[in-house]
Amino acid sequence: MDLSWIMPLLVSISVIVIALLVILSLFKAFYRKIDQGQALIVNDLSATPKVYFTGAMVLPVVHRSETMKVSVITLELNRTGKEG
Repeated sequence: MDLSWIMPLLVSISVIVIALLVILSLFKAFYRKIDQGQALIVNDLSATPKVYFTGAMVLPVVHRSETMKVSVITLELNRTGKEG
């Protein structure tokens, strides 16, 4: 019985599994999640920036990202006299 086909099969399966693990680890490393009440602004190579409210992939060399508060901010103004 010839079992010489088992070793190339095991090597190819292990290469595929390792490649998937690398892709998943890169996704985990470069995904930025944003809290509620904030927006993620990603500047990439296009002319207009992209805005995300939940999270996005931010690649370190290609993208530049900033967070911005978008929640409602209450301001209390005291106006007295002529300005009242």
